[in-house]
Amino acid sequence: MVDVFQKEGIQAYAVASLEEGIQLRKNGAEGEILIMGYTNVNQTKKLIRFDLTQTLISYEYARRLNQQKELVKCHLKIDTGMHRMGYACEEIEEMSTSFRLPNLQIEGIYTHLCDAENIGTKHVQFTLSQIGRFYQCIDLLKERNIQIPNIHIQSSYGVLNYPNLKCDYARIGLSLYGIYSQ
Repeated sequence: MVDVFQKEGIQAYAVASLEEGIQLRKNGAEGEILIMGYTNVNQTKKLIRFDLTQTLISYEYARRLNQQKELVKCHLKIDTGMHRMGYACEEIEEMSTSFRLPNLQIEGIYTHLCDAENIGTKHVQFTLSQIGRFYQCIDLLKERNIQIPNIHIQSSYGVLNYPNLKCDYARIGLSLYGIYSQ
């Protein structure tokens, strides 16, 4: 499958775990591979060796990853309403400080629209509130002179139901397989 993606010009991938990222790299994936889940900081050398990008899920995690004294490529995740992982929207200072940690190269910033597949009124309102919170965080970071890296907010349903969002990446997953849950 990787060879098909490469031939089509796919240059960035997202996976759940370090192990999936390593497997993808070993199968020939070129370009960025973002690990969206937690990776133990003791595995930092593997992140470097396989040229993987790690998600920052909190300031404490960013600080511990920075202490490994290795330059690690990262994306910062903002929790806008899913409440699973990521910096709370109120943690702007912690986000700003993370951007300034010397051993972290933050190349992306994102959130997860956890209800984007549902198009009922209350679901759309919730998703729009998530989008609003995300871009408010972006604006607050800009006010602190943070250079905003690549933005990604859309999953498959984010693209299908909110196609006008201005993002650098879209995390297409289910739609690659023709799955539509509606």
